Amino acid sequence: MSGAAGSATGRAEHDDRAPASDATDRVELRHDGIVETPTWFGLDQRPLFGWFVYPEDQQVRGAVVLCQPLAEEGNMAYRTFRVLSQRLAQEGYLAFRFDYDGTGDSAGSFEDGDRAQSWLASVDHALAAVRACGVDRISVVGMRMGAAIAHTAIARSSADVEELVLWDPVMSGRSFLREWQMIHAAWIADVDRAPEGWVETPSYRFTPEAAADVRSFSIRPTDDPIARRMLVLSRSDRKRDGRLEQLIAGDGVEWAEVDDQAALLDVPTIDAAVPHDGVDKVVSALTAQAPQGTTGITVHPRQVARWVESGVEVEESPDFFGRERIVFGMRTTSPAADPRLPVVLYVNIAAERHVGEGRSWLTLARRTAASGFTSVRVDHSGAGDSGVHPGQRLDRVCDAFWLDDVPEVAHELAADPARDVVGVGLCSSGASVLEALYRGALREAVAINVPFMIRADSSTPREWTVFRRMSRSVTKLAIRHRRTAWSLWRASSALDPRRAALWVPKLAVKRGSEVTLVVGDDDLDGMRTGRLWNATWGRSLWRSPRFRVVRAKNADHSLRVSSGQDEAMEIVVGRLDAIAAERRGAPASVPDRV
Repeated sequence: MSGAAGSATGRAEHDDRAPASDATDRVELRHDGIVETPTWFGLDQRPLFGWFVYPEDQQVRGAVVLCQPLAEEGNMAYRTFRVLSQRLAQEGYLAFRFDYDGTGDSAGSFEDGDRAQSWLASVDHALAAVRACGVDRISVVGMRMGAAIAHTAIARSSADVEELVLWDPVMSGRSFLREWQMIHAAWIADVDRAPEGWVETPSYRFTPEAAADVRSFSIRPTDDPIARRMLVLSRSDRKRDGRLEQLIAGDGVEWAEVDDQAALLDVPTIDAAVPHDGVDKVVSALTAQAPQGTTGITVHPRQVARWVESGVEVEESPDFFGRERIVFGMRTTSPAADPRLPVVLYVNIAAERHVGEGRSWLTLARRTAASGFTSVRVDHSGAGDSGVHPGQRLDRVCDAFWLDDVPEVAHELAADPARDVVGVGLCSSGASVLEALYRGALREAVAINVPFMIRADSSTPREWTVFRRMSRSVTKLAIRHRRTAWSLWRASSALDPRRAALWVPKLAVKRGSEVTLVVGDDDLDGMRTGRLWNATWGRSLWRSPRFRVVRAKNADHSLRVSSGQDEAMEIVVGRLDAIAAERRGAPASVPDRV
């Protein structure tokens, strides 16, 4: 995908049937002969968020609605579904990928009631949004729980569907929850757990009601075919489920195997790879029976949404930022917006998108809107929904291109209107906001679990100044004697202060910036500095009121555990409340230091 730019944001709000706004007013990304356009859709009082992806000439052979997996599997498959939508657009289709109610950027919470009906209704709204573009020939693709949701939604609505592709479908929601509970068990062994009856999975927790809704999903037999053709893609490395074969047997049903699903789902989220064999099979199946003739479409993106969530009136609008207009972001504001307060910039984590772990960035943005904060949550270039620079590799964590992304966005936010910016990040994005702070682009950085110390052979570009690269001898020693190696390295920092983990925060604070580090127990060792360094080079840092280190005992490194997410979010809210109190002349509480 090239790094072609998107245009400026259109501010007019309209429903799906309204006349299209001028193309120059749209937020969109054009590249490789296709257009990616974000849109709100569905009910005004509870809008859903999605992306139209289509050929630039707006001539299509049909449309495809993409139903992504649920919870952490949705995070893992996000790049896959974006790649699939791009491939389909290049083949002459209008593709529509979207977030279910209470997930992704859509309104609502994952912990709201009536999840099953809300997710089924999300599919109905997605089909309606595509039909409103002028397409009658519609197919649907669903993966994992997305396959079960799609199958159930189409069966109950009798929607006219050309082809339904069930990609590695789950047999039931019950088995889906059981599998992810087992995976997550080790993560929650030593931390505060969710209340009794709740189900914890990586990054997401299900209320008892939501868990019951998920368990209610299963692919059931229907009296009549729910699509003209159906393709079931099963994993080649697992035995085919005979029960599923019996449930959806019949004329027009075909089965095929995909070879690389394990590379997507059987790995840590950060290592999830696009299963190109599966993508190829989906595209081939949909194009094989499609007519050669095309239909002209008119896409009506709705690029501003206003609604009330948890008692807070919020307004959200997507945009592209940066010199090349390829860095995607979602702006959140409210009628309570206070121009005295800084804009808060939440930066995506690793290769994941801008909503944060378990939607933590989104939750913070909407929650603090009530306190008067305007915020923007963004994806680094090459990640999430952003475009790529020429020569940039997709989803490369701590890419050298990232070093310009946050400063460019921050300068843009600070210029219109004239306001300062506070950056918030986790792990790699925590390092990113510290880099931007060091470059003078931010007022303050709130950085969670930053891995300051990296191995000598790390692939992280050396342009990154936040990371302290250990020597090869210390790196080798750390393989078996981690604490000893780090102790030796910390001791050496008394002679060379630049080796200390907190060297860049020290320089930023010395220049007048503010730094708040939020640290879980797993990350404490990586940011510790030696006693000699603390008493000499670091003495002014530890005494400065502009520097804070706050412990979050439940916060695992990536905030996969819900109690860690809650604790980290409360610390961020506390810091923002302190900033607001300072700007408004009210007394502020001071967070506890480590």
